[in-house]
Amino acid sequence: MQRPIGSLGFPVFFSTLSQIAIARNAKECFELLRRIGILVILGRLRIAAIVKAIERSIHNESGWCHKKLNAKSSRFGASNSKATYLRITVGMNRGTSPDVAYVLEIWPSGHYSPIHAHANTYGIIKVLHGEINVKLYRALNVERKRPFQEVTLYKDQVTWLTPGLNQIHKLENKSPNKTCITIQAYEYISDEVSHYEYFDYITNSGHTIDKFDPVSDIDYSEFKEKMITEWNNGI
Repeated sequence: MQRPIGSLGFPVFFSTLSQIAIARNAKECFELLRRIGILVILGRLRIAAIVKAIERSIHNESGWCHKKLNAKSSRFGASNSKATYLRITVGMNRGTSPDVAYVLEIWPSGHYSPIHAHANTYGIIKVLHGEINVKLYRALNVERKRPFQEVTLYKDQVTWLTPGLNQIHKLENKSPNKTCITIQAYEYISDEVSHYEYFDYITNSGHTIDKFDPVSDIDYSEFKEKMITEWNNGI
C-alpha cells in the first residue's frame, strides 16, 4: 500500500479529475483544515497527553471507553463488537453541519465504520494518532460493496470530502495493536436552504441501508476529564 503524497496540503491518491475537483473546492476544505489547526494551537485538543489513558480505558472492562463501545455494538444493526467507534464532539452545534461540526473519533485496533454516505457535505479528516484505512465507493449499494480506491492515512495526514466527491467511504483501523484517533470537520453547502441531517449506511448484515443520526457520545471537555480521572484512579 503506497502512502499518499501531499498536494496543497492534501494527500493525493485519486485521479487527476479528483485533484481538479479538490482544487476547485479548496477554499471550503482549507477553511475547515485551518479551523482544526486553531483547535490544536489553542490547546483545545491535547490528545497526546491522554492517549495512554484512552488506551487503558478501551481495554479495561471498567473503563468508560470499553463500556461505551460495548453499548454501541448494535448501533449499525446486528450486534458486532468491531463495528463500533467513539464520536466525541468539540464545541457547539451551530447548524452548519450534521450535528457538531468538529468530531474526535476514536478507533480501537480492528474497529471500523459501516460503508456510509456523508449527505453531500464538505469535510476534512485528519489523523491525530495512529493510522486509518479509507475505502471509497462509487455508490451506496448493498449489491456493490467493492471499493474503487483504498489508502491508509498516518499521523498528520489528511483526506477530504466535497459535494459529489469522496462522499461514500468506510474507515477502519487495521493496526494490530494501536488505537487511531482522528479529527473530522464537516460543513453544509453554504447556499442550501434545507439540509439532510443523516448519514445513510449499509447495516452490519450487509443487506439493507439505514440512516444514522450523528449524535455525540460525549463532549470533549467531559471526555478529557473522565480520562484524567480514570488514569488517576488506576482504572
